[in-house]
Formats: sequence, C-alpha cells, structure tokens
Amino acid sequence: MHVDLTRRVSNLQLQFPDDAPMLKRLLLQISVFVLLCTNIHGQTRTWTEESTGRTITATLVERNGDSVVLRNLNGKRFTVAIERFTKADQTYIDEASAKEDKVEHQAASDRGNRLKPSPKPVNVGGLKLKAELLDAGPPITSDDAFGELTQILAVKDQVVVGGKDGTITGFKTNEGASLQVNRAFGDSGVIETGSEVERLLRITDNQVAARLRSGKGLLIESGQIKSDIATPNESTSLDRSGTWGVSVETGSSSAKGFSRVSMLSFNSGELEKTHWITSKDPSAVPAGYTMKNASCAAVIGGDIWIAGLNEEGVQEIVCLDRDRKVQFRLGNKNAFASDGFGNFTAIEETPRGAVVLDSNMRDLKVVSLDGSVTAVVDVKPFLGLSYPWIIDASYNPSDGYLYLLVAQAREKSEVRENLIYRISGFAK
Repeated sequence: MHVDLTRRVSNLQLQFPDDAPMLKRLLLQISVFVLLCTNIHGQTRTWTEESTGRTITATLVERNGDSVVLRNLNGKRFTVAIERFTKADQTYIDEASAKEDKVEHQAASDRGNRLKPSPKPVNVGGLKLKAELLDAGPPITSDDAFGELTQILAVKDQVVVGGKDGTITGFKTNEGASLQVNRAFGDSGVIETGSEVERLLRITDNQVAARLRSGKGLLIESGQIKSDIATPNESTSLDRSGTWGVSVETGSSSAKGFSRVSMLSFNSGELEKTHWITSKDPSAVPAGYTMKNASCAAVIGGDIWIAGLNEEGVQEIVCLDRDRKVQFRLGNKNAFASDGFGNFTAIEETPRGAVVLDSNMRDLKVVSLDGSVTAVVDVKPFLGLSYPWIIDASYNPSDGYLYLLVAQAREKSEVRENLIYRISGFAK
C-alpha cells in the first residue's frame, strides 16, 4: 500500500558520527517508520454512524488498523473506529484499501534493471511542458526512503549532483537523452568529499559551492576543488549574478519567534552572512511576516521568496522585497486547492514564472511574480511514475530546461531509484 511522508526525515536534523553508518541507517529507518502512514486518496462522500444514523460529509484520508482518518469539508481531520460505521461504509473502506494494495509501481523488482516510465506532456496555463528522462548511466538505487542523491544543479552545459555517500558527480549535457561523464571532475566524473552533500550552489558558470553534512564547505571550479568556503547551514539561494543571496533558518523556531532570514554576499571567494530578519530585533520583522517553520528560500525576480509553515499552521509563500516589505502571501488552509501547498521542496525562477515543487501533493505549480498561480501539474502522469518523491530541481537559463531529481520505489520492493528529468517549455 502506498505511504506518504508527513515531513522529510532530513528536516529532523539528526547528527551522526561519520564512522557510524549502521547506527545512522537504523535510526533513519525508525524515523521513517514513525513518520509514515497509510494514505488512501478517497472521494468525498456521506458517512453514516450505525447506532445513531447520524451522517457527515468527509473524505477518507488514511486507514490505521481498525480506525480511519476522515477530513471534513472544513479541512479538519478526525479519527473514527471502523466498527462505528454502517456495513456499506465499512465495505467502502475495505475496497479502497484493497485498491491501494493492488497499485503496482512501474519498475523492475531488482536493482539491475532501470525504471522505464512513460511521461505524458501537458498543455496548461499557456505552457507546453514535456518531461524527458535522462540516461545518467547505471541505475542509481538505494534502500533509503528518498534515494541516494540529495541535490541537483544545472549550470551552463553541465549537471552536477550530490549524494548521501559524499560524492559530487559532474555530467555534460547535450541535445540527446543521455548525460555524459564530465571528465573535468576526474576520469570517473566523481569528486569524493567523505561527507553527505547537503547543498549545491551556483556561484558562476564555472564555480559551484558545496555544503557538506560535516559542516565543511567546498568551492569547486571547473570540476576541481579549489578551496574551502564558508557556506550557511540553512536553505540558501543566490541571485543569478552570484553576488548576493538569501538564507533562511529551516525547521521549527522558538515559540515566540519566526524563522530567521539572512542576506548573503559573495566577496573574494567567501560567502558573508548578515542577519536580515530576526526575532531578537522586532523592528526587523516585517508586518505580515509570520513564518514559523521555513522549508526553503529563493531569489525570484530580485525579490526574496520564503516558503514554509506560518503561525496559523498554513503552508504558504511570503514574498519580500529587499526593503523587507511584504509583496504578497500565497497559501490556503486547503492543501488541495490550486493555491494550496502540502510541502515545499524547491522554488526555481524561470522566464515563465517561479516553479514551486510540492512533494506531498506530488505537483508542480507555476507562480507569476505577482503571486498568481498560473499552472498546476500533477507530476505522477507527467513524469510517468506512480508515486514519485521530488527531491530537488534546478533551472538552467543556458539551455532553457528545468532539471528535476526524483526518487521512485521499485515494484514490490523498498528499493528506490533516483531519476533525472529534463523539462522543456519554460524558456521564452
């Protein structure tokens, strides 16, 4: 049966010694088990209590053993014992559960054979979008719930990916459907860092900054490690000029405070950080800024977009100009609404607007610079996958493609395969 994550395990910020891989994997598996729940996407229907005849209109969200979770029309969730419902309702629950059990992943059951999805192009919001699966060599598989790869960055004529095993791999792009090993990164196209790659940042077309779980930062120039570099341990985004950017404190902040935001500048090979919004300085907290648990930040059209959970418990995007004035807020208590969100994975600027990727809802939204949602794409049929987890994305203005990194489970197996897609339709 399909399962959905209520939050990414990586957001727990658990720290492990580098020499304790077995302990790390054990605790990660325990964390995944705790955070997973059986998810049944049912239809809104009328439910009847057998003993009283009382009814309620709600949607079946999930089944947990002898009880189910329903969501009413106001979005409120509540748990009810299955035995309280009429026989017809109980039959509906059983059939919905059985249907989910029979859903098959489009995959081979072993590690050697690669997934063979069939993406479907879409025309939506004036955009003609097409996803193409790229051949990056042998299948990249892992027992990890999110796959082996963590980051993707498209720069000029290359794609760079980072992994949990500490590798940074460089590929050369071309018009074909395959990625070629970038020999500038060595004969195998791989740099070994010794620590999980948490973040990749474009500085210039020839310079990439890598943030490692060990806390170390690396400046990579033309495929070679040039020097160490200070990099924020936060969600970070740089302007296309590479001279300034923003980082935001992710995860839960204090009960009385908001997620801290810092401005970044890049000078003489170093990233310098200055606090921009902090609860310690109330005068620096803009009116309307209520971000309690940020997920990511992005520089879009010269403004700062911060996405995450606000103090009202709503997933939203807050757009600020560089004078700390709120330009718009985008979000909805109903995550299924066109302007609603379940989780923010990445926000990327394109000539057609900002692309907002939501792993929980499995969708891609295009948002204009004024905060209007102009397109919503269900990534499951679009990518040709049954239940993908969106990991990261990177738009490359040099070739006009959006590069997407996802993970998909194999058929009848917990093995995940990482896939790299190239999406056209965002260039003008």
